[in-house]
Amino acid sequence: MRDGARAVRMGELAVARNAEVLAAIGLGSCIGIALVDTKSRLAGLAHVLLPEPATGREGAPARFATTAVPALLDAMLKAGAARERLVAKMAGGASMFTGLTGNGIVAVGMRNAEAVRRVLAQLKIPLVGEDIGGNWGRTIHLQAQDGAYIVSNVRRDDVVL
Repeated sequence: MRDGARAVRMGELAVARNAEVLAAIGLGSCIGIALVDTKSRLAGLAHVLLPEPATGREGAPARFATTAVPALLDAMLKAGAARERLVAKMAGGASMFTGLTGNGIVAVGMRNAEAVRRVLAQLKIPLVGEDIGGNWGRTIHLQAQDGAYIVSNVRRDDVVL
């Protein structure tokens, strides 16, 4: 993790401003979903574990794509972001254990990504960058000051969304 970055762990969300940096370490099938308002120099990050809660098992809103995106939007608006300037970026959604997934079964990572896309579309928040899939983990750093979403992994050079 880069110096001074604040970790956002599984099932958590956080909002940062100005020179602050948020990080999600070791995303596998999880999704790191970011909302960014560069004019206000605000950025928010949720570390999503699953697409949606099982009936009666809601838990922390940031654990699930269907509840994390609205909760992150609310946190960003409360921090002073302008809804019309918000854009989204995401990474993760890997199939870490491809041998355990049978034919025709959509792995949880892809289901997570699809759920995030669906909720973003419902909320009319444009998805402007993504680094999804594969069978490798990722670590992300989100810079509030300029909205840079830096995706790192051991298989290739960093990707900046």
